[in-house]
Amino acid sequence: MERNHIIDAYYGDRLTAEDVTRGTGLSERSQRELLRLGILKPVPQAPTKQRLLSRPMFKRAAVIARLNSCGLSLSTAGQIAFFAPGSDALIDNDSFAEGIVLHNETDNDWLATIRIINNECVELDTGQPDPIEYCLLSENMTKLTRLLWRNAATGNYADARPTNNMLIQFDERDVIEADAASFKAARQNPVTTINVDITRSITVALRRLLSID
Repeated sequence: MERNHIIDAYYGDRLTAEDVTRGTGLSERSQRELLRLGILKPVPQAPTKQRLLSRPMFKRAAVIARLNSCGLSLSTAGQIAFFAPGSDALIDNDSFAEGIVLHNETDNDWLATIRIINNECVELDTGQPDPIEYCLLSENMTKLTRLLWRNAATGNYADARPTNNMLIQFDERDVIEADAASFKAARQNPVTTINVDITRSITVALRRLLSID
C-alpha cells in the first residue's frame, strides 16, 4: 500500500485491523477481544461495513501492545492504558517528514512513562517530582484490583473506581489503607520495575505502519 494512502487512512480515522496489526503487532483476535472489553472502540459506521479504528485507538493499541509484550495479560495491559491519566491528550505532529515527532496538544510533558513496580502497582511518571499512582495489580499481573489516585500535595489516597464495572472488576473493600500501604512499600523498596515509554511506543508503531526503517 502506498504511504500516502496510509497517511490518508490514518488522518481520516479509517485504519483497518490489518493496519493496526502492521503498526502495533496486535493480532486481529487480540483487537476483537479489546473491542469486546470496550477498551478499543470502532469508528461508528454501518454494521455491514469493514470495522475501522481511529487514530486515538491506534495509539492506545500501540501502548497496549508494548505493555502486553512486557508480560501483562492483554486485558490488564488494555485497562492500564485505558485508565492512564490524560492518555487521549497525545496527538500527532502533522509532519511525517520529521520522523513522526509526537507532542502533547496542551504543550505540557503530560505523559512520559508507565512504570510497574514489583509486579503489583502502577504509576505514571510525568517527569514531575511526584509520579501519579493510579492502580494496583494482582501479584501475577493478570488482574487489575484497585484504581487509586494519590494527591501529590497531601500524600493521601482516594478511590477512583470507575462506573463501568463490565470493563474492570474491582475489589469491593471500602477501606484502602492496605492498598495505600502497598503503594508506599513498593515505591520505597522497588525490587523490579517495568518501564513503558508511551511516546516512544506510539512513535515506533507509526513508523512501522508507514514502513519507515
